Amino acid sequence: MILIGNGQLIFNIEEIVTYNESGWTLPSGARQQYTRRETKTYKQVLDHYKTVQETKTRQVLDHYETKNSYKNLGNGYFEQKTDRVPVYKTETYPENVQKPVYRQEPVYATKYYYEIDRWTVVDTAKSSGNDQNPSWPEPKLKDGQRTGDKNEHYFVTATYQKKKDKTETEKYEMAFSEWNELKKGEEIELKINMGGFAEINKK
Repeated sequence: MILIGNGQLIFNIEEIVTYNESGWTLPSGARQQYTRRETKTYKQVLDHYKTVQETKTRQVLDHYETKNSYKNLGNGYFEQKTDRVPVYKTETYPENVQKPVYRQEPVYATKYYYEIDRWTVVDTAKSSGNDQNPSWPEPKLKDGQRTGDKNEHYFVTATYQKKKDKTETEKYEMAFSEWNELKKGEEIELKINMGGFAEINKK
């Protein structure tokens, strides 16, 4: 059952605010205060080589095995051939290698310190109501202020049966096209999507 359909319309109110900032470039409209050479990043530079011992592996002869093979002579007889086959094993050994060692060297650049003016949200104007006739607020602007982005949100407060003798009330956001169809006190089914938004379950 739909208990209340609530709409909320919001205007951002903006005014010029001066910020003190810094960066590696001077933005358009900024007022430079001063510059300074500072470390912007670091680069790796070869410093020296050091000798380290690494463990290597190699194949070495271990022993020989006797291997017999037979050649068909085509007359009912076979000729036996005996070969000595080498068998290898893996052994480890130490080896000195030269490894490069790097140092972090700073890269300098000019950093700018400046003032810059930006339109900034300093307040909001809101209007809300529990009917299907939303209207935008009429913000009272001070000198140097303007209206910025506007947002609209529409909510439905619904009750549902959780147990035989117990109900619960929940509030969900809806799209205006569906919210505008709601009537206080009517019984409808809602679908709640993954984002928590409600939709009318139109069977």
